[in-house]
Amino acid sequence: TMTKTMATAANNNTNIEDTIDSREFITNPRKVIAEKLFTAYGFKSVSAATSSALEPIDGDWNLSKVLKKSISESEEEEKDATKTTKWLSIPEINHADGKGVGIESVPEGKLCRFRCVVQDMRDPEYYVGCFKSKRASSGWQTTKFAEHGGDETSRMEEEDDEERLFTFENPQQQSSNVRMWERKVFYCVPIPGEAKWVQERDCLEREDTHSNGDGVVDFTSIGGNTGASVGGGSAKKRTREENNEEEKIKDDKEAKMKEEKNEPAKSEDTMEAMPINGSQKTEDFTAMNNKNRNKSFARETLDEARNLPLPNDQRGPCIVCVYDSPEDDEGDKENNSETMNSATITNPPSRRSSTQLKLNDIVEFYGVLSLNPEHAAEAFGNIGLNDSIEEDGDGATTTQPSDDDFYGHAERAALFPASSIAPRFHAFGFTKLKLEDLVLKTPAERYLLDEEENVKEASASVSMVRPFEAATTNAMCEKMIDIFTEALGGDKVAASYALFLACARIRLRTDEFPVGSLCVNFSIDCALSKEDGESKRKRNDNLVNALASALQSLCPATACLSVDVPSLNARTWVPKKDYDRNRLRAGPLQLADGTVCVLDETKLQTGILAETGVKNARAVKDIIQMQKAEYDFDYHQMSLPTDISFVAVSEGKSILFSEDTEGLVVPLRPTKNESNTTLLHALDKQTLDDMRTLVAFVRNAPHMDISESCGKTIEASMVQKRQDDPKEATQAKMHSWLTMSRLQSLLKGRNEITVDSWEEIMELERTVKNRRRVL
Repeated sequence: TMTKTMATAANNNTNIEDTIDSREFITNPRKVIAEKLFTAYGFKSVSAATSSALEPIDGDWNLSKVLKKSISESEEEEKDATKTTKWLSIPEINHADGKGVGIESVPEGKLCRFRCVVQDMRDPEYYVGCFKSKRASSGWQTTKFAEHGGDETSRMEEEDDEERLFTFENPQQQSSNVRMWERKVFYCVPIPGEAKWVQERDCLEREDTHSNGDGVVDFTSIGGNTGASVGGGSAKKRTREENNEEEKIKDDKEAKMKEEKNEPAKSEDTMEAMPINGSQKTEDFTAMNNKNRNKSFARETLDEARNLPLPNDQRGPCIVCVYDSPEDDEGDKENNSETMNSATITNPPSRRSSTQLKLNDIVEFYGVLSLNPEHAAEAFGNIGLNDSIEEDGDGATTTQPSDDDFYGHAERAALFPASSIAPRFHAFGFTKLKLEDLVLKTPAERYLLDEEENVKEASASVSMVRPFEAATTNAMCEKMIDIFTEALGGDKVAASYALFLACARIRLRTDEFPVGSLCVNFSIDCALSKEDGESKRKRNDNLVNALASALQSLCPATACLSVDVPSLNARTWVPKKDYDRNRLRAGPLQLADGTVCVLDETKLQTGILAETGVKNARAVKDIIQMQKAEYDFDYHQMSLPTDISFVAVSEGKSILFSEDTEGLVVPLRPTKNESNTTLLHALDKQTLDDMRTLVAFVRNAPHMDISESCGKTIEASMVQKRQDDPKEATQAKMHSWLTMSRLQSLLKGRNEITVDSWEEIMELERTVKNRRRVL
């Protein structure tokens, strides 16, 4: 039957993918893939003389064409106002229908999206790609994009229950009936600090949504049990697993402390425990490994198991499986050869290839959820789950080590968590994003835009891509300054710096510093205030919350961290490798490029920073100064580039900003007794959306030219400032002035950096310098 289908398609010169109905594919994509695409494109003839002997092959099977077609038709239906029922809608799993949040609101087996950040890159997995069942008359069936034996939607409905249960305990003995293929695995988390209005833009009822910010903002306190990240998603009902975990936290922590006290000073994992030059017997080394594998580990809390950078984010992570075509892998091998040079690249890796993904990339995946991840582990032949899974009293499962377990107990629990913690997501395709894409493009535009169009867009002139006329742009700029002025207690000078911070992105990286980065310290002069402790604390909280709320309403992602001694000492803020669980432990500074991070230092009091606290403070300073984060792998440090704009609010100078930093210290001079966001919440939806579009455009705008007359003015001004005060007019500071001049021109609707823009920035700097003299 399979041969006849392929022969008929070839004779009729018909492309199978063109005949597939998009509604059918979106509703049940795995069925379409198994019955049509795999049948038509998943085989090759073993012998040129005959087509009767067919060998199954891994590949794209033209799935990318079907996916593009379905996404395009879904976009057309979304824009059609006459259609009240959206049959072709593709939900985002953490904001599926605008009301429910989480995987519970995603229909089983339906095509869906997952917008996320790559938090960790795992080892590739080998899985059963296709097989022949016990039934003699049955042909090849594929389990690609599914967990073997676990997904009801991936099983053949016409087979009996006994014939559905395929056994793969020893794949080597069944090599003639089983084909093992490879997939890449990534642990991905929702974009940390993603604003709620960004999530609402993609839902079906987005025309009725109107999110102006959340008012009071709870700052993430790393050392405490409360606090939430800005824009971290809506609250969700607690799961059974969460309730069970929380009940056992206290006992587990006590057991862990007792275990640490009883452990010797020297760990079994040190070099002295390893066999050197064959001097240690293999039996001893094996015994040591078995002991380490089966040693007890304290049960993780639910937050630790989910491994999110910002705690209390109710949106869920996923273990994403990416399926590359063999053609992509071969192209990568060619391009990575030692003799290759830029002129000899003939097969560049596809932009849909997993080789293009790296840590902290913002990615939007299209695929299906799998809610039975334990069956994936069983298919690998590594874990005997039938013997190792035990059931709790309420039906929840916990894993126990078994004799034939390839992984250690802790590693297995991290790699194969319950679906309620991190379900597996099988990706049909993906696209890499910038945060600004979430504002400027629809989901379909983000995926369908070709690489060539991205290049054209990046090289286009500013005047061609401007979303508004110059007068409209200038008017919106003034309104945004008014919003920040109100949030900062009436300080219009500081409001201008806050707006620059919201619009800044790195334009160029050099060995010395990142060009375009902007970090600001708003310092509160306590000497100017005669308020008592409680009144001062309330005023500071109002100011920080109002500033964070204003930034959240305009920026796609905003993280808020409370900086105090307990928070700095509690845990590492940068990601750290956990070798027991073989994963990268997330930290609050693992943020997506383009995130604005608000640091609240107003609660900082006298205390002693432990080694962890000192490292955390140094990590923040390094990112502010060089936009690089040092990830901790115990035996070495790995430096990764970042693009995070920091704004620190402190009493006096911030402990995180130093004199030789390019960060700007702006003393606050409020003219009102309190800070609020009244103007922000009074805005209509269209005006607020236009402001967000303008901020995203300025962040994403290409290089601006400097006119000849302006260039001479800037050059003369810089020379004069270097002569007047060499310490003030440093190279980093001059780059900051040019960055703000560029942002000022864009926000005022100008086509190039002008003398007016430069003079306006110099006037702001003179005002701030005068304030700084009395700080």
